[in-house]
Amino acid sequence: MNVTFLIGNGFDINLGLRTKYTDFIEIYREIQPQDNEIIKKFKGNIIKKNLPHWSDAELAFGEATSSISENFTVEDFCYCHTHFCTTLAEYLRSEQKRLVLNKENLPVISSKFSKAVNNFTLGFRTVQSDQIRALISSYTRGAISFNFIDFNYTDSLDLLCGNTNNLVGWGIHNNERNSVNKFIHVHGTIDRSMVLGVHDESQLANTESFKSYDKFCIAQMIKSQTDTANEENTYNNALQILNNSHLIYIYGMSLGDTDKYWWGNICRLLRANSSLRVILHCYNAPKNELLPFEIRRFEDKQRDRLLSFVNDEKERTASLRERIHITGANIFRDLENIAVPLSENQAKAS
Repeated sequence: MNVTFLIGNGFDINLGLRTKYTDFIEIYREIQPQDNEIIKKFKGNIIKKNLPHWSDAELAFGEATSSISENFTVEDFCYCHTHFCTTLAEYLRSEQKRLVLNKENLPVISSKFSKAVNNFTLGFRTVQSDQIRALISSYTRGAISFNFIDFNYTDSLDLLCGNTNNLVGWGIHNNERNSVNKFIHVHGTIDRSMVLGVHDESQLANTESFKSYDKFCIAQMIKSQTDTANEENTYNNALQILNNSHLIYIYGMSLGDTDKYWWGNICRLLRANSSLRVILHCYNAPKNELLPFEIRRFEDKQRDRLLSFVNDEKERTASLRERIHITGANIFRDLENIAVPLSENQAKAS
């Protein structure tokens, strides 16, 4: 059985890392002595602040192409995009240093992480819990293979997976040891092949200006084209993981339009595989269990949002909806705020 986790920025936030867009943009917008006039203009008048999600920030980048003019060219815009990404990588590098893992705490943290990964049925009412458990029980031979498609640029998930693999393992299913099969950074890392942009040209306010420039200018702004230009084959590899999945767990991600490539493919797989189930974690799900109607309404809205990426409305059937499970339970709650501030000496040593 292949269980695939799609992991977004909510995972790093849960660890205590300050990786929200609002965390970064507050620092980024400060004018630095080395900033030239182009960067000052970008920081002061073009880049937006106070956006709730990174996907909103990516859409804002697409909208900001409307600022391209004779006085602010495509080359200027791409230069600012590169500056933004480079500064973001530096910021995230400093943040992930706050995740202190050592020989004293690693066994405990690794054990908690392994337990969390195996606890993907947490937080469901009886009917949905029984449906998911029935799927697990139907695989009567072999262990569970866990896969991770990481949408973050940090290496926090890499570190937890690597140490869990070395120290405690991934539990047992059908008397066989579970394992991690595939792990992929679908949008690159702080060191290599970063992808930050929109889904397609329709999300760029001004595509006409790019036509007189080489293909790499517009490829810098469109995720799938960035992936192609990076020559890492990341999207195809991640899609192959999804194609072979029996259960997909989405954690720490908003269903933003700039990632509609993934949401559309998950809907496609739900149509093609009648046994596939999808779990969507929503941190803002209602918690009041006394009268569950508010929860049920919230869940239906989240299903509607995911299925909005199905092109044909007739295919948004009840059979698809009942295989999408919404949960507000945090399977990684035992890892909340394990990132700690570093002293000056610790920061230098790391």
